[in-house]
Amino acid sequence: MGNVEKLVRMMINKILIALVLAVVVSGNVYANDKEVLPQNNWSYLVESDPINGRVEGVVYENKKNQRMIFWKESLSIRNGDGYICRCTNCYEVQQGFIYGIFKIDNNASFGLDIHPYKGDHLNLLNGYMSKYQSLGIRYNREAIKDISDGKLLGGRKLNLKKFANKLKNSKKLLIRTIDGCKTQTDVNIDLNGFSEAIDKLFPYLDDDLKNR
Repeated sequence: MGNVEKLVRMMINKILIALVLAVVVSGNVYANDKEVLPQNNWSYLVESDPINGRVEGVVYENKKNQRMIFWKESLSIRNGDGYICRCTNCYEVQQGFIYGIFKIDNNASFGLDIHPYKGDHLNLLNGYMSKYQSLGIRYNREAIKDISDGKLLGGRKLNLKKFANKLKNSKKLLIRTIDGCKTQTDVNIDLNGFSEAIDKLFPYLDDDLKNR
């Protein structure tokens, strides 16, 4: 075997070893695969979880460290407040929840009880839509008809896919939170780029809603 051939084989072996090490270190080709969209506020994430396998999400983050996260079956926000007091004596809100006031573009506002968890996370899907008379927020059927599920008179919750579809055709979303310590925080969300990102998470969203 010539010296040139030996050298080529040595180089090939080194390349193969480097590739194997890269796979071992990364663990999975999907791990931390983050695609930043042109607007730079919305990103599509694919992560590897040892229990759930491939996990996809769409994340919004602004300069105030406020986030909105869409997963396949859940929706949450972080309003930037490091400590959120749950309501214990807020008569208009479910026990352990906080006030949530939502406004999409220039549409009428609506109330939604929001559930805090993990300290500074807020779940948007397990609370009921409400009227907050003390805050001047009425139970507006027109504002919630395209984004909710449940009973006509109360008992309505936010529907993940309907809400996502509504935001696809909107420009801005304001979420105001008021916790049990009366701390008020506004989360202003720019929806530019949302439609492109959510289409990666729910590529058949229109068909899903038609078949409901």
